Amino acid sequence: MDAKQQAVNREFFRMKVWEPVLRRSGVRCRPPYQMGHTFATLAIPAGENINRVARMLGHKSPVVTLEKYNRFVPNLTREDGRALLQAAEKAKRSGLPENFLEEYQ
Repeated sequence: MDAKQQAVNREFFRMKVWEPVLRRSGVRCRPPYQMGHTFATLAIPAGENINRVARMLGHKSPVVTLEKYNRFVPNLTREDGRALLQAAEKAKRSGLPENFLEEYQ
């Protein structure tokens, strides 16, 4: 949409705006949607909030974003499952009953 909320002609935008900006920036020419993929695959592993990424990509829900880009979500602890076990141990030390975790196994 332009400033008057009218649809922008895609071909006009591509030829007169998009491609010249990419050339001046030294970026290889690619369609705008591909730049969105590039943004997502860089932002998500960097730890950017998934809700923000979803909004910037125009997704209605972060679920859509996660379904498409879940392989880029980092395991921030790098210790699959250990963070949960550590939380359970901490809860155990805090005075919870000994059989607390057994109820959920």
